[in-house]
Amino acid sequence: MGDRDKKVPSTSSLGKVKREKSEEVKIFDRRIIVWVKEFESGSQRTGSFFADKNKMWLTKNNSELRKMIQRLEEEVKKKDKY
Repeated sequence: MGDRDKKVPSTSSLGKVKREKSEEVKIFDRRIIVWVKEFESGSQRTGSFFADKNKMWLTKNNSELRKMIQRLEEEVKKKDKY
């Protein structure tokens, strides 16, 4: 953890930009996971027709979706190291 602070000093404007970018990816990543969990649990917050359509798609492509999420999580971890 100490290493990371040396690489991205808070006084460096470039460091701030890097940190903000990785935070955006994290938020985006979390939102996708929440979205998937919502449909898996049968929640239809986005409107019944839209949710039903997507729920069917998610059920058919669950393994694909999990791979996608895994890839996103790995990307976030990589970005966090910088």
